[in-house]
Amino acid sequence: LEGPEAYFEFHRWKPDRPENDSFLPQIATDTYLQLISTIENENIESREKLHKTYSQLFPQWKYELHCNRAILLYGLGSKIRLLNDFVNYMHITTVVANGYNNTLFVAEFMKNVFKAMFPKTPPPRAAQDVLPLIKQLVKAENYVSKPLLIAVHSLDADALCSEGAQNFIASVAELPMVHLVASIDNFNAPMMWDARLYYRFKFVWHETHTFQPYLSETPSMEPTAAGHTTRPIGDRGLQFVLRSITVNARQVYRILTAHQLELVDQRVALKGEDAAARASNSTYAISLKDLYQLCLAEFVVSSELNLRTILQEFVEHQMAIIIEKGNGAEYVYIPF
Repeated sequence: LEGPEAYFEFHRWKPDRPENDSFLPQIATDTYLQLISTIENENIESREKLHKTYSQLFPQWKYELHCNRAILLYGLGSKIRLLNDFVNYMHITTVVANGYNNTLFVAEFMKNVFKAMFPKTPPPRAAQDVLPLIKQLVKAENYVSKPLLIAVHSLDADALCSEGAQNFIASVAELPMVHLVASIDNFNAPMMWDARLYYRFKFVWHETHTFQPYLSETPSMEPTAAGHTTRPIGDRGLQFVLRSITVNARQVYRILTAHQLELVDQRVALKGEDAAARASNSTYAISLKDLYQLCLAEFVVSSELNLRTILQEFVEHQMAIIIEKGNGAEYVYIPF
């Protein structure tokens, strides 16, 4: 064989390489926490010198913000402390979003921005109405702009990398007297933005290698990024599926989980823990109509068909169950 056929024939018989995390050694949670604590105590003096060096750039960053540009910090190591110190240096009203926190609700973040800009005006109930109302109030004749800083930790994290969240942040950052400073942790983060959205952000990139351990960005009670755990295989399969699906699908599952846990807490408060434990999982089901409204409010889905497609994938992996009750309405719940 010659040409391309020879190349593929030659590589056909090569043994498979361990290219995924299933070949990595398992690490218990206690071991993981112990390793993290040792890393935290290494090279403290060198990291402090780096922090002081970057802190000397604060006046330059402030000047760039006043030039209607946004600050984006990237590099190895956690940038939480550095970004927080810059927020304190600015001494203006600030809204902070911890993107690394998986429990962050985009709708709540949007309403916090609204309250910071218009403290005397009640925010709209629906998240999709926040941005139009902000633009409407800004155009009003009696509007007096006040400096506002939006600080976003881990702008590329799952909680904020949806198209709706990114568009909202970019739109607010374009308003007068609103400044944006953010950090990213993944070198593939720029792939989130198309040319138009990237132009709207007007980022000034700053290389800030802090070499600080990712203590807050990494879930404190989970093993390392290898994804291994001492839990049953069902949980490992669940983690694998959640890593392989789209960001919006993960957000749908987060919303469904949060609602189900809320119903469990309500049942515990009313009837006690024993009654809540004896109740079947279907007791905590949510109607597809209500779930669609919750997901729509956070810009996670665009249509009911989109939601059904995502839920069908959950059903196929036994991560969710859809049932039909007596009134003909469909309900969904997590069977865990």
